[in-house]
Amino acid sequence: MIALSTPIIRFGFILAFCGQLSAQVPDFRPLRTPQHIQEHNFAGIKKLADAGVDVAQSSLGDFYATGTGVPKDYTEAANWYRKAAEQGLASAQFNLGFMYASGMGVPKSDDAEAVKWYLKAAEQGLDDAQCNLGRMFYWGRGVPKDYAEAEKWYHKAAEQGLASAQFNLADLYAYGEYAHKDYVEALKWYRKAAEQGHIKAQSNLGAMYEFGLGVPKNYVEAYAWYNLASVTNNKENGRDEIEKLMSPEERKRAQRRSTELYEEIAARKKTGK
Repeated sequence: MIALSTPIIRFGFILAFCGQLSAQVPDFRPLRTPQHIQEHNFAGIKKLADAGVDVAQSSLGDFYATGTGVPKDYTEAANWYRKAAEQGLASAQFNLGFMYASGMGVPKSDDAEAVKWYLKAAEQGLDDAQCNLGRMFYWGRGVPKDYAEAEKWYHKAAEQGLASAQFNLADLYAYGEYAHKDYVEALKWYRKAAEQGHIKAQSNLGAMYEFGLGVPKNYVEAYAWYNLASVTNNKENGRDEIEKLMSPEERKRAQRRSTELYEEIAARKKTGK
């Protein structure tokens, strides 16, 4: 059984319904670097990078970006990512775009340059690049603000299974910033992200059930998703408020459902399905 955590308030768009409108903040994908980089490979990779092998150049950028085997040096990382990006390597194009967007390893942040490199990687189908490109269109960074373009790129990444993009896409539908509000579509994409363990999506999915948005109102299901999000992140959402409206039997069912969801998500992560 999942233990109860501290009281919580609503994330994201639900604040709008409480008279406390909060700015929507789409997820942003960070640098794509391997989780495990072998220091002893540096010399061999450097030799290949100097010979012009794009994957090696990108890997060398990873060494410098993470400070593995060498002092961390974002300028040198950007230099090697650029060499690989100019040869068309999508992951390097994404990382270079990220560095321009964040101002890491470049003279200054440059949103237009970031968009340029994100677009190159996104057009090759890289989900992280598609997600971040959507975010640039959402905020109007380096391009005119365009919710339709944001939706297009979020959707491409979401269809590939990227939880951050699925959450961002759901937010667009929930807020109604791209055309009209569509709570059914918002529910669909929040659920896909929530089932991958995306905490904000879990909390917003709980809110959809609490308020009956795109789905019949269901306090048991709302509590289960709220509780799951709070256990993972220990932050506030609407769980404790709806608990006051539930019978003891409903609370027991909600706890069982939360445990089921937790186990399903853990199993999915373990198997990668």
